[in-house]
Amino acid sequence: QVNYYEKEIKMMRKNFEREKKDSKKSFEAEMSKVEGQKRDLEE
Repeated sequence: QVNYYEKEIKMMRKNFEREKKDSKKSFEAEMSKVEGQKRDLEE
């Protein structure tokens, strides 16, 4: 019983880490897009 619970927590944590990495990547992509647009406006 406890073993199953621990496995669930490990899985959730792994998924959370992956989600965090993905959202960080997409956030950085968005930021660079915005930076590029700002540069275009300034020229």
